[in-house]
Amino acid sequence: MDWQAAILLQTVLVGAGLIALRVLARTKEAGRASFVISAGMYVVLYASMLLVVPWFGHVQPAVVRQYWWRFVGGGMAFALTNVCTYKTLVYFDAVVVAIAGTVNAVFAVIGASLFLDENLSWLQLGGNYTVRRNRLLRGAG
Repeated sequence: MDWQAAILLQTVLVGAGLIALRVLARTKEAGRASFVISAGMYVVLYASMLLVVPWFGHVQPAVVRQYWWRFVGGGMAFALTNVCTYKTLVYFDAVVVAIAGTVNAVFAVIGASLFLDENLSWLQLGGNYTVRRNRLLRGAG
């Protein structure tokens, strides 16, 4: 699968997930169950990922021992993001939540710049793939 197909599949699945969560969030019984529904999503996520682990190749358990605190911190941030997304879906339409959710890329760039000392170049901002493709089309190699 090339990266364009992966991005398209991810976009479709996120959209379907937001619509499903919005349907749940609108019901009176499930409106306050953000932690339970997020926990259920994680159970399904991890169970399905365990089925595809053999296709990923060699799994290195030493990485988990070395970077456990990053996995815990990232997992907690991801879980809280899902809980906040669900609570937002209780009050707003799925379209508004999807648009507001795209701001996470901006915060990821700002966080990477502040905490990891990474810089976003104009080439990355414009899309490295597009620049390379245009060079190949012009014959610049």
